[in-house]
Order: sequence, then C-alpha cells, then structure tokens
Amino acid sequence: MKLAKKGQSGQALIMALILLALGSLVITPLLMQTATNLKYHDMIQWETLRAYSADSGVAYGLSEVYNNPQEYQEAPFDYSYDINNTTVDIVVSYNATLGAYKITSTATSPNNRSTTIETYVIIEIGLFGNAFACDGNLSIFQTTLSSLDNPGEFDIYVNGNVTLTNNALVDGDVISTGVVTIDGTSAVSGDIIEGAEVLDFPEIDAQPHRDAALVGGTFNGTYTAGGALGPKYINGDLDIKGEADTVLEGTVYVTGNVTIDHQTITGWGDIVAEGNILMSTYAFKPDSILSLPLIMSINGNVSLDHDSNVGDEGTDKGTEAVLYAPNGEIYLDLVNVYGSVAAEDITVRQSDINYPATLKGRADLPGAGLETISYGYK
Repeated sequence: MKLAKKGQSGQALIMALILLALGSLVITPLLMQTATNLKYHDMIQWETLRAYSADSGVAYGLSEVYNNPQEYQEAPFDYSYDINNTTVDIVVSYNATLGAYKITSTATSPNNRSTTIETYVIIEIGLFGNAFACDGNLSIFQTTLSSLDNPGEFDIYVNGNVTLTNNALVDGDVISTGVVTIDGTSAVSGDIIEGAEVLDFPEIDAQPHRDAALVGGTFNGTYTAGGALGPKYINGDLDIKGEADTVLEGTVYVTGNVTIDHQTITGWGDIVAEGNILMSTYAFKPDSILSLPLIMSINGNVSLDHDSNVGDEGTDKGTEAVLYAPNGEIYLDLVNVYGSVAAEDITVRQSDINYPATLKGRADLPGAGLETISYGYK
C-alpha cells in the first residue's frame, strides 16, 4: 500500500470541485442554447409549413380563376381548408382597373401565427382573345362581323393576307402580317395594321379531350348518333343524323371524320376530331352560352354550311361554339355564328358572325392561360 506523498493530500478533491464548477458554467449555457435551437427550429418548421400551405392556397385560387373566370369577375371567391396542420383561407377578387385577379392566401398555424401570400394574375387571352385568328390567309365575302355585347371589338389577327369583298363589314381592328385588301363595298370600323408580328399558334394537347371522352367508354368503327351522345371516345367516324335531335352529354373525341346532317344539337359538350368536321343544315345550340363548347379538327378542316337560324327574325344564332382548325381550313357559308374562329385558313361567305366578349376571359381555350404579374409575402 502506497501512502500519499507529503503536500499532495486533497488535491484530487480540489480538482474535482474545480471541474464541477467549470462544468456547471459550461453546461448551463449549452442547455440554454439547445433549448433556443429547438425553439428556433420549431419556429422555422412552422414558418416553412405555413409558407407551403399558403402557396397551396394560391394554387387553389389559380385553379378557380382558370375554371371560373367570368364568375369571379362578378362575385369574390372565399374558401377555407386545412392542410399541414394549418388553416388556409383563400380570397379571390377581380380588379377591373388592372384587369387582373387578386388572390390572397393566408395560412394560420395552431399558435395563431400566420403567413399571407398576395398575388395578381391576368388571363393571357391567346388566340380566342380575337374574334378571328388565322395562321394563313383570310377571305371574307358578303359577311358582317361584329360583337353584340361589345361593339367595335370584333378584332381579327392574321398571319397572312386579308381580303374583304362584296359588302364585307368588320366592326373592329384588322391586324395582318401581310396585306389587307378591301374593295369599295366593304369596310373596317377600327384600325387596319399591316406588317404586324406573327401571332403564335400553340401546339395542340389532345390528351385532356381524350381523357374527358374516355370517361364514357370507347366505340370502334362508325358511330351513328341520334338522341343522347357523349361522353364517348370513337375510334372511327361519327355520323350525327336521323329524325331524333341530338343531346350532347359530354365531350366526344373522334379519331376519324365527323358528319352532322339535318340535326339540331343541344346539351353541352366539346366535339374534337382528328379528321374533318362537316356540318350541313343544322343548329348547334348548347344549353348555356356563358361557356361555349369547342368544335375542333386537330388535323383536318371544319366546314359549316347553312345552319338553322331559330328565333325571331334570325336573331337567335344557329351556331354557338368556338371553332378551331389549327392545321386546316374553316369554311363558313350561310351560317349565323355566336363565338370565335381560329384556323390555318378561313373563308367566310354570306354569314353573320358575332363575337362574345366573355371569350376574352376564357383561360381554358387553346393559346390562353394565366400569367402572374406579382407574387409576394405580406
């Protein structure tokens, strides 16, 4: 057994007490910093969750504007839902001065802290912000082009030349990348602009139309309709004829051609074909004109010949639709159309075309969309 040397008695105890004192001085701040870090990370986590939640509210508001632009010009949209353990309140309103929709999204966490995102969006009107949009040449013969609910706003944009003959009247602007030719019997009420920039015709995404049609099943071959029609995916041709009128009940997608002969078509639904669409001696009148359906040929032509103008002195339109043939011609003869027209080439004879101002607010049509002009946290 060894004995402690003289002068070393109690040194270990003193060292232990010193270390204990120093440890208390170090550990307390460390514990306090750890607690602070936990609070900070908890705060950051809630800030992040609220930011994501508020952003999801903006996305929800954008979807509402996209699908119901006209509705929210007349009355604000107010909605709440829970996500990420936060409550999100969304308000959508329309600023007529800016021509923009204001979306305010506020996410509130259980500790009553909140994050608010405010954004303004406008509708990029695209092709159908014009009454006529043409990716080639436009010929108008003995036809009146006007806008009943917005006089002077039947605007035409053409990536080519424009020819107006034999009492052709355009109540709006005519904008052309080429030359505008007007004979002595025809007139344009607005500006005539030649040598303009080319208007973009976007590529067609047919998948949403296919998906909407496939909900009602697939038919292979030539489908002869009369009565209820749609939704339906037709892998072949579609013939709409017979004694019974046709009621559209959804989107119809046709891989071939569509022929409509001596028919009155009501209800609501888009008609989209990969081939030609020929309509003769008909009336195409959806149940509501607030959201006009789309008649589109993806790769072919659209021909409308002699619609049935129903009503007092023909004031009720025989054709109420948006007409689109991005890779072909639209030919209108002896028709009375309430809607808009876009095609590679357009020829109009002895017809009356009226453009509804509501189409300028349709973000769901080809070439249109929402554009954010401001986005920020409040």
